[in-house]
Amino acid sequence: MEYAAGVLKGKKGKVGFISFVMDISPQCDCYGFSDARIVPDVGILLSKDPVAIDQASADLINGQPGISGTALGSLSATSDKLRDIHPDIDWKIQIKHAERLGLGTSNYQLIRVK
Repeated sequence: MEYAAGVLKGKKGKVGFISFVMDISPQCDCYGFSDARIVPDVGILLSKDPVAIDQASADLINGQPGISGTALGSLSATSDKLRDIHPDIDWKIQIKHAERLGLGTSNYQLIRVK
């Protein structure tokens, strides 16, 4: 993250971030295989703040109903699905650390465009 903070220094408002919140599988994209998606597709997010877009992506994933028969055991639309899949990993640490580094803020306003 320190590298990212250095790369972004002085570029506030000049850089955009895109997050495709689709085909959310239980493991990261770096795995050599894929599994069934655990929630319905959310869509595409755009932001000038890398921390806000990550927080919004996680919130939108966690707000979706789980897909029955997948690695996600809980089908509650209010549970922390990322934590359900990986109970020993606190994904929120990355968001907090990025904020401490000054990369952005976890606060965001979601504007839906159709």
